[in-house]
Amino acid sequence: MTSTETGVINVCVASLYRSSGFQSEIVSQAVLNEPVDIIDEENRFVRIRMPDGYEGWIDHDQLVEGPAPDRNLKRVRSHFIRLYRHPDTESQPVRDAVIGCELSCIDEADGWVHVQLPDGDTAWTQAEQFGPFPEFRVETLLDMAAEFLGYQYLWGGKTPKGLDCSGFVQLVFSCLGQQLPRDAWMQQQHGTFKSSRIEDASAGELLFFGKQKDLVTHVGISLGQGRLIHSQGFVRINSLNPGDADYHPVLESRFINVNHFQANQLQ
Repeated sequence: MTSTETGVINVCVASLYRSSGFQSEIVSQAVLNEPVDIIDEENRFVRIRMPDGYEGWIDHDQLVEGPAPDRNLKRVRSHFIRLYRHPDTESQPVRDAVIGCELSCIDEADGWVHVQLPDGDTAWTQAEQFGPFPEFRVETLLDMAAEFLGYQYLWGGKTPKGLDCSGFVQLVFSCLGQQLPRDAWMQQQHGTFKSSRIEDASAGELLFFGKQKDLVTHVGISLGQGRLIHSQGFVRINSLNPGDADYHPVLESRFINVNHFQANQLQ
């Protein structure tokens, strides 16, 4: 390709692969109606750049080339929604969508929202499935994180259909209007270094872990008092305090540091 083109994700969740093949490692995900830059093509795959700067290869059939629909955008608040052919839950499903997706609204009627999809098709979903989202504060951050308790771990996942550790953190912050980079080591470079002692971590700060002090491989959100919520196997709460019933000795041994974040550091 001689120049960067644009595209829009046309499925609920599109997997981003490290290289152009389904056998390649999944490194992240893109969601319905998300605008992307197309930077390369190979066979049936296209290399895209996400709004957060992350790059990967996706199946060409899961993307529509061209700009996103230019209409009033509504942000999905429910974790999972169905989009129907008609304003009736008994009608044919057209797509599904997940929390955080911004859908292009055509009009509203009788508690339903009519949306335009990237390929020009249209569908309906209940108006109650959309926002508002709370403002970014420590309390709302912890409440939002707790909404995903029990959701399964998925390498490369950043939606309720599966979440890796950094994808979970990125999703929680994004729901509150705060943008973090994709991977744990990237997230460590944001915010302000606070301490290399677990006991100094306050609720809402990020805890970073790794086998080596200079190689971050895991991240979680501090709940304060040596506890955290994170995605490992599934989204769960663990303690870094020996003697607690949910103590996680491996994480304690691999703790690197805690970072503090303010809203103006995340935009």
